[in-house]
Amino acid sequence: MTDSNRDQARQWRSSQDTRGFTESGGPDTDVLRPDTADQRLAVQSDAAADQTVALQDGPVTARATAYGEPFAYRPEDRAAMAIDGDPATAWRVADRADAVGEAIELTSDEPLTTLELVQPGLGVTGRPVTRWITAVDVAVDDAEPVRVTLDERSRAEPGQRVDLPTAGRRVRLTVAETAEALREGAGPDAVGFAEIRTGRGPTTEIVRVPSIPATGAPTDVVLTRWRVDPADRWRHDPEPTLRRRLDLPTAITGAAPTATVRLDPRASDRAIADLLGADVAVASARLTGMPNAGGWAATDGDPATAWIGPFDVADGLSVTVPVAAGTIDTLRLRQPGGDTSPITKVRLTGVGGPVEADVPPADAEGWSTLVTGGLAVDTVLTIELVDVDVRTTRDRRSAEVVGLPVAIAELEGAGITPRPLPDTVSFGCRDDLVTVDGEPLAVDLGSPSTEALIAGDPVVAGACDAATVDLPAGTVEIATAPGALTALDVDRIVLRDPRPTATTPRPSIELLERGRLHRVAEVGACPDGCWIVLGEGLNPGWSASLDGASLGDPVLVDGGFHGWWLEPAAQPRTVRFEWGEQRPVTLGLAISAVAVAVCIVLAVADRRRRPTRLRTPPRLAGIGRETGPGITGSRWWAPAPLAAVVALALLGPVWAAAAAVLGLVAGRLGRPRLLAVAGLAIWIGIGLLMVRRVVVYAPFPGPGWPGEFADLHDLGVFVLALLAGSLSAPDRRPRVGSIPLS
Repeated sequence: MTDSNRDQARQWRSSQDTRGFTESGGPDTDVLRPDTADQRLAVQSDAAADQTVALQDGPVTARATAYGEPFAYRPEDRAAMAIDGDPATAWRVADRADAVGEAIELTSDEPLTTLELVQPGLGVTGRPVTRWITAVDVAVDDAEPVRVTLDERSRAEPGQRVDLPTAGRRVRLTVAETAEALREGAGPDAVGFAEIRTGRGPTTEIVRVPSIPATGAPTDVVLTRWRVDPADRWRHDPEPTLRRRLDLPTAITGAAPTATVRLDPRASDRAIADLLGADVAVASARLTGMPNAGGWAATDGDPATAWIGPFDVADGLSVTVPVAAGTIDTLRLRQPGGDTSPITKVRLTGVGGPVEADVPPADAEGWSTLVTGGLAVDTVLTIELVDVDVRTTRDRRSAEVVGLPVAIAELEGAGITPRPLPDTVSFGCRDDLVTVDGEPLAVDLGSPSTEALIAGDPVVAGACDAATVDLPAGTVEIATAPGALTALDVDRIVLRDPRPTATTPRPSIELLERGRLHRVAEVGACPDGCWIVLGEGLNPGWSASLDGASLGDPVLVDGGFHGWWLEPAAQPRTVRFEWGEQRPVTLGLAISAVAVAVCIVLAVADRRRRPTRLRTPPRLAGIGRETGPGITGSRWWAPAPLAAVVALALLGPVWAAAAAVLGLVAGRLGRPRLLAVAGLAIWIGIGLLMVRRVVVYAPFPGPGWPGEFADLHDLGVFVLALLAGSLSAPDRRPRVGSIPLS
């Protein structure tokens, strides 16, 4: 049993962020607005019973019109994150895009009367948000929405209380207005809600693994937590913890458990230091997902390592350093240089202080000497950054301007001694990481090296004292602790069934022929029947025959290939595979070749060498001559039908009516070319609006970039209808210098 065949959206616009959140199963998606980018590929069965699905287990469920950003899937921003009771997670939507009109819908098993709304205070990269919601339209059940203003209370705990206009089981909150405080070179953050409290308690999301039929064969369980690259500061793990619900067809007695455990690469410096039992320097923040850039690297005695802060964050960062009691008159600080922002002033705090000290330029050996004026310290010294010469670069994901991180390679001063991390750490047995049906499962992590942990290497832990687990038939729930609390992530759990697996001899197979369009293989005796698999991507163009008789349509096997079932037989048989789609392609190429040859023959055989002489040569009208019949009184309506027909064919009746009205006005004035002028004005307006959106929202570059202007498409097509109407007849008024029409 595995959790890999998930019910989730897939997009093919890029090679990253391609998978949507795990949905609840069934034919409908769990988003309220159709997502044209969702082109999921059913590699395995897409029946709800055969898929891994996410269930919202609680009094309230949530769905939303969208989540994350328009071009990429960020499942960690899904609607369920707004009702999970954890303010560190959030439903976020419209990152770097227009948020007005986006909505989240709550469905409760009992009527709701009030809500408490809390907006996220930080963006996905850890910076304070640059945009927030100032008004929502609240609709209860099928009643008309009511506009509600959100103030500062909604942007911090405990949130803003909103009394619903009437009690109801379904509540939709639609973003009506937003406010911005954009930073230079950056676009607007996503908006949403970190928490929507209903007074009925949080809803927990649990992932249900598809069951398997009871065959009597041994059943192994393999469960894997969904995570992302920890160094990608734009993303967070879609599953902070591993929570699974299994429906076992038969009991498993004496299952041998193993857990794959890693250091949480985004745990705080303090949490990691406590886990390792190390009294070392710790920073308030560090480079996202990089434990080797922690605060301890600034006082480990190795100038080749460094504490590195986050991108685009400098103000308020601090490093707390263990020191011996005494007085510090001077402090030596070494910065690594390179792609970092130089620190120019710090604030020092010990028993005395705070004292601000300038960071002078480095000497020939790379050290800057800070004068503290005799700062008294007891056990710790806190160094807070006050001023930084921020240098910038372009973010690889968004192309926005971001500040390069600060860094300290080494600190030296009275009472500061090098304190590297320990070489190894003795974890031993831990019973706070995994539970099975609510009971703790103790796993032995041993004594891994700190270097391996910091590098992200896994620790594969078995049960303490070789203990086993008995899993009853029916529902079993397995859960892990969040890495934010333990500094350890459980990424995989395996429960192996001890029963031996019955094996049968594998039939022999020999490839007799391998052509460009066919394969021929001889299959040995398979008295119990067997599958033969063609390792080509599943395509109806392939067929298989057994001793000349068709084997029928192939079956999807092995996650994407052709499989045909062979009935039991005691003697060898010959199977032939044919690719039949080449014949029509070859025929098409042959027809094209003949057509090209005919064109060449016609071109060569044309013997009309003499140029054609015109009886009356064309000439331009003289300057000042008034020519052209104009629009007669009976034809003044001519621009309207042509513009309307084009608009009707391309857009619909509403646009056709608008085109007809404009055509009648232009025709009545005797100036059908006014339609072209109006079209040009609209076209210029579209261009200016596109430029404004690029400047204000800074949409992510990539194949999805044109989608930021999809709402302008109809207006642009309407311009074509106006241009068509303008060609219906010449102006009534004669034009000077025109070409005669007759």
